[in-house]
Amino acid sequence: MFERNVLKKIIYKLEKEGFCGSDKIYEKLSLLMVDDKDKDIVSYRIYFDEKLNNKIIIQEYVEQLSCGTTGLSCWQASSILASMICFDNEFKKKYNFKNKNVLELGAGCGLTGIAIKVFAKVGFIKMTDCNELVINQLKKNVEINKLDSKEVSISYLNWKDEIKENFSYDYIIAADVIYDISILDSLLKTSSSLLKGTNGIFIIASTLRNQETIKEFENKIDKNNLILLEKRIFDSNKNVYFPFSTTINAPTIIHFLKSI
Repeated sequence: MFERNVLKKIIYKLEKEGFCGSDKIYEKLSLLMVDDKDKDIVSYRIYFDEKLNNKIIIQEYVEQLSCGTTGLSCWQASSILASMICFDNEFKKKYNFKNKNVLELGAGCGLTGIAIKVFAKVGFIKMTDCNELVINQLKKNVEINKLDSKEVSISYLNWKDEIKENFSYDYIIAADVIYDISILDSLLKTSSSLLKGTNGIFIIASTLRNQETIKEFENKIDKNNLILLEKRIFDSNKNVYFPFSTTINAPTIIHFLKSI
């Protein structure tokens, strides 16, 4: 417990100063959390639409880094992306998700995907991740919300594997998946492969924890046969319909990409 708390404080101070801790620190912390007696404690977030007509329930782990993965909790960028797609009227004039086919990369516990299915009325959504624990959590949350299996799909997808997807998507989305420079090429190659030959748009939301990681991501966009349509920065977390907990005060950056 003591070692875990020390590492958490170190990571907090690093992120507060705009630095990203080494992978070894996060790996060590994840191992400690796997052994933590509180690893199985879960909580439930309940969100309603503006008129209180519809709701979603998201089960998440109390610790944002649980069982060796970060995908079992709700994160800042996923909350902001969901809010924008579901309730931002100006956004919906340009990017309307109603009745559209959507693929989510790194879906985590499913907040964004489930929210846009229920509140933005997407036609079909496929939520993917590469961690079996996260996949099980996704299935649990889809079950809790009683979503139609014909309109919601959950699949394993590792960005390093060959893409065998033949389905055409109107939108590909992702949130809080840019945190490690080593996976950027795989992420962009996957999205480029999925968008090739389509008019689909890739919308990716990222909390600005490390400026260099974001810069590296932007530098690799055109090298992966993608173009940047626009970039939005959310400095404030006001008017976010899906409240979240965070230990740092950092903006959320949203990139809009398309295949060349």
